[in-house]
Amino acid sequence: MFRISFAFAIIASTLFGDFAQGKQDQMIEGESMLRGRQVVRPNAGNVSVQDMTGFGREWSGGSQLFWGPEKRGDRLDLPFSIASSGNYKITSYFTQGPDYGIVRIELNGNSLFTFDGFSKQVQRSEPLSFDSVPLTAGRNTLSLIVAGKGRESSGLLVGFDQMTISPEFNTTRVGAAVQGRQAADVAKFAKAIKAKSAIKDDFIAKLPAQLVTVLPYKTPPMKLLSGPNTPALKVDLRKYILDNHMAIRSQGNRGTCSVFATTFCIEYGMTKSFGSGFADMSEEFLNAVGNMASGKTDDGDFFYVLNKGYQNFGLCAEIFMKYQPTMAPPPNYNQLHLADVWQRLQPDFVKSWDNTKGLTNAQLNKAISYLDQELPVAAGMYWPKKGFFKVKSIMGVDLMDDPGKPNVTDGHSIVLVGYAKSQLFPGGGFFVFRNSWGTDFGENGYGYMSFEYVQKYTNDLLVYKLAQE
Repeated sequence: MFRISFAFAIIASTLFGDFAQGKQDQMIEGESMLRGRQVVRPNAGNVSVQDMTGFGREWSGGSQLFWGPEKRGDRLDLPFSIASSGNYKITSYFTQGPDYGIVRIELNGNSLFTFDGFSKQVQRSEPLSFDSVPLTAGRNTLSLIVAGKGRESSGLLVGFDQMTISPEFNTTRVGAAVQGRQAADVAKFAKAIKAKSAIKDDFIAKLPAQLVTVLPYKTPPMKLLSGPNTPALKVDLRKYILDNHMAIRSQGNRGTCSVFATTFCIEYGMTKSFGSGFADMSEEFLNAVGNMASGKTDDGDFFYVLNKGYQNFGLCAEIFMKYQPTMAPPPNYNQLHLADVWQRLQPDFVKSWDNTKGLTNAQLNKAISYLDQELPVAAGMYWPKKGFFKVKSIMGVDLMDDPGKPNVTDGHSIVLVGYAKSQLFPGGGFFVFRNSWGTDFGENGYGYMSFEYVQKYTNDLLVYKLAQE
């Protein structure tokens, strides 16, 4: 299901382990969290301290925190405290065995990696290390979420031995180490990145040299009233989005609407497929790897180009590469690794980019069908020019009005997240859509547009399917 490079963990531990300066490493024993009464009670199963001396001498302190969850999705939260805010290297050790499961590790609500605990014999895992992890002074939480079990495993057991938290490493000394015995490993990684970069693609070659987008501007409010004559929404994904903390975001004064639309669809699909921890992924990273994959230098790009970057390099959490007021430099080694560990969702381009015609009936119906499956649909489209964004109310629904072809421009990207059908609306219904202009847009960041507008002005449609186990 998931991929993680133990080679990277070993390299990171060797390269960076001795270079913390100014503060001492903090070692946290899994069993001490229980003995110290710090563990938040799991939602299922029993947690205890297990003596591991009968299995060997590898376990720190000779014991581990042992958890017997009952089913996939069970969760155990482990709080710990840090004296100072900053970036840290985290190295963890778990236990593997014939009846151990797959566990996803979150830190403060952000997914870090997934660990497969299966082994034919009981053993301590290799070190799992991640650098440049931001932690805040005071309480932080490491969460273990059961993601299932491998085919050969007979159970879901989880064993947590130890975690070491080290202040950010000294990059000068790391550079010296890289030039030494680890140079071959780093060169191999760099070669793999280069092989995925600036790849010739016939479809990309046919696209315009640059995607021209509409920058945010002030628009009238939009509301959907719950009056007696207002059509009921057949699908409305907003409750699931809200419940899973996928907040409305703002692209700022950058032409990155397509990046925000694509990132949201991936966040949604990963959350649906694997659970919490994917609600805030990095738009800045996706923007950068789209350029890396295509050899371009655009701030914002077509869905097809962004997906190329995502498939080649993955996507990391927002905390590891935060969105900036202007386009950021390419991601570093650690950010690329953090993105690469996750399984990719597969796209369906319901309509490939073509701004000379709108949607066919079949394409419109396929978009609606995906919404019926509770999957959001990213749409790139012609958008009202500044000064021509108007709203008209039909049966209690404030719809974007069609200002006519001379008063729309190519283009803008949004995400369809719901719909209702009624012949009283242009085209036979209306969509609920998610924008990336902050919560001041429309109704808390969402708006409403008719089937007719979507069919008439949409250039491309993208859906990410849920992961197959």
